[in-house]
Amino acid sequence: VNGLKKINEIVHDIFRHQEMPDVNVIWYGEPDHSFHEYGIGTKPSLVALKTADDCFGEILDEYWYKDVQIIVASDHGHITVKKHFDLVKALEDCGFSHGETLCDPLADFTLLWGYSGNIYVHNPNLLPAITAALQQMPEIGMLFTKDRDGINGIIPGTFSSRLIGGDHHRAGDIRFVLRHFNETDDNGYQGTCICAAPIAIGCGIHGGLHPSEIHTILGFGGTSFKQHSPIESLTGVIDITPTIYNLFGIKPAVLPQGRIISEVFKNQVSEPVNVEKQIHHCGTGAYRQMLELHKVNAIPYFIRGEGPV
Repeated sequence: VNGLKKINEIVHDIFRHQEMPDVNVIWYGEPDHSFHEYGIGTKPSLVALKTADDCFGEILDEYWYKDVQIIVASDHGHITVKKHFDLVKALEDCGFSHGETLCDPLADFTLLWGYSGNIYVHNPNLLPAITAALQQMPEIGMLFTKDRDGINGIIPGTFSSRLIGGDHHRAGDIRFVLRHFNETDDNGYQGTCICAAPIAIGCGIHGGLHPSEIHTILGFGGTSFKQHSPIESLTGVIDITPTIYNLFGIKPAVLPQGRIISEVFKNQVSEPVNVEKQIHHCGTGAYRQMLELHKVNAIPYFIRGEGPV
């Protein structure tokens, strides 16, 4: 709560003593921190959420005048941890040795984080065996390995990391998400999951492909935008930058990711939105997983991922 108020102090200090920049980004770290520490819908989280609303309302009251356009976005949602699972120990029980660093010559793998994360396999020859061990664990949800054909990974039964934009050169050999469930938590919010111990049972986490994690808020306000007009087309945070460029009439030499959300502008004819729905399945043995994504003008937006199914 104090951090939210401090952000407003900084904004006031800048805006009152300097000319307002053309584009300003104000980021509030709540209710994310409170969801992680106390849980979704708990009293401390609701206090943090109201404080964030009050702080943003204060900014609007003072600075939202005719020529100021507002975009409001959340980067992700949360689901609730229902059970702990130690993936490192589970792999060690399968006979693989864990190393704390990527340079440990005696280790078979290094794991980073514990609800979703990366597994770095030190000996490439062990990649099929480690993946097969993961596919036998009921706590495992989804598995991704390096790209084979744009959809499947190089290990049978895994999706391609490229399919979810996870093929960065620093990414692990295996990307994993522990299992989630569509049930409601004790406070009535949909979505629970298995997670590593650092996040307490009953508290919030994100990083997977449950709809409650990836379906977020995006809203527009100001004289340039339509008023009181829900937009049904799929959008995402990657669309914000090209939309701002369009607002200023900027045509960059290198196009950013995302698309111009032309349907939100008041005096602009919307381009037809072409939606291509894709549902992909993969698996091996008893392990099966599914990923649903929709493409709007060839740009992918993730709807949900499930595993095992």
